[in-house]
Amino acid sequence: MKKVLLSTTAIVAAGLLVTSVAYADEEEMMEEEMMMAEPISVGVGGYFRAAIGAVNQDGAMNDRGHTINQNIEINLTGETTLDNGITAGVNIWLDGNPEFQDDTSETRLYLSGGFGTVTVGQFESAAQLGTVWAPGGNANFGIKSPWFTGGTMPSWQGIIGNNEDDVTVMYASPSFGGISVSASYAPEDSKNSYAGRGTADADEISETIGLSLNASMPLMGGSVSGGIGYETGTPEVCTGMCDANSLRGGLVVSIDQVSIGGAILEIDNQGATATHSDVGIGYSMGSLSIGVQYGNIDAGSDSDATAFNASYGLGPGIEVNSQIAVGSSGGADWSQFLLGTAIVF
Repeated sequence: MKKVLLSTTAIVAAGLLVTSVAYADEEEMMEEEMMMAEPISVGVGGYFRAAIGAVNQDGAMNDRGHTINQNIEINLTGETTLDNGITAGVNIWLDGNPEFQDDTSETRLYLSGGFGTVTVGQFESAAQLGTVWAPGGNANFGIKSPWFTGGTMPSWQGIIGNNEDDVTVMYASPSFGGISVSASYAPEDSKNSYAGRGTADADEISETIGLSLNASMPLMGGSVSGGIGYETGTPEVCTGMCDANSLRGGLVVSIDQVSIGGAILEIDNQGATATHSDVGIGYSMGSLSIGVQYGNIDAGSDSDATAFNASYGLGPGIEVNSQIAVGSSGGADWSQFLLGTAIVF
C-alpha cells in the first residue's frame, strides 16, 4: 500500500513539475515577446540659451553696437540594452533657431558594447569631438563658445574647410586605463551623402578622415585630461596643393575647484596655414564659477582675445552668464560685454 501511495505521489509531483515548467516557459516566452514588441522609448531634453551684448570696434562707423541673440535645440534620445549585452540607441538634435527651424543639427544611431561604440549619423569628426578646450568661467560664453562669439570676436572653432556635422561613420574604442582612440570617415562635405561626387564646390572638403587619442586619469585628488586629433580630407576643387589637414592637441589639469589648461590647432588647407592657440583657468566655488581665457589666431595677420567670464547657478540646469572681453582683429581693436542665461532641460 505504501508503495502504491509513493508511486501516486511521485506521479502527481512529476505532473506538477512539468506543468510548472510549462507555465514558466510560457511566461518567459510571453515576456520575451513583450520585450521584443516594445520599441525604444525616446526622452526629450535640450537647451535654450539667450544673450544680450554690447560691442565696440574701432572704425565701425555704422555698427549698431548692441545685439540680442538666442540658440535653441531639442534633443531626442533613447536606448535599450539587448540580451546579448549590446546597447542600441538614437540621438537627434532638432534646431529651434528661427533661421534653421525644422532642421536637424546632429543625428546619431549607435551600437555599443565590449567591442566599443559604432556610430552613424550627422555629426563632427572624431578629431573635432576629441578636442580638449581651455577651461573658463562658463560654457555659454568664452573664446571657444559655439553659441555666442559677440560681434567681431574671432572663432576658435577652426577646422579644415566646412567639415562639420556631415554624414559620418565613427568607431570609438573602449577605455583602457583611461585611454581611448576613435576614428571617423565622411564621404561628402554636406548633410547628404551619396555614391557620386556630385557638383564640385571650391569651399568643400570631402572624403574626410578623423583620428583622435584621448586620455583621462586621476591626479592628486583631481584629474588630468588630454587629447590629440588629426584630420585630413580632399578639396573638391584644388587651387594649389591638393590636400588639407589639421593637427590639434590640448591638456587640462583639474585639482579641487581649479582647472587650468590650453590647446593648439594647426591647419594647412591647400598651402594656406593657420595656428589657433588658447590658454585658460577656471575656478568654481559652489554655484559661482569664474574664469579668464586668452586666445590667438595667426593666419598671416594676428587676431587675439582676452575674456573674463563668470556664471551663477540659480538651480538645476539654470544659469546666469556674463563676460567682458577685449581684443583685436584685422588691426582693429574691439571690446564687448555679454549677459545671458542658459536653461538646460
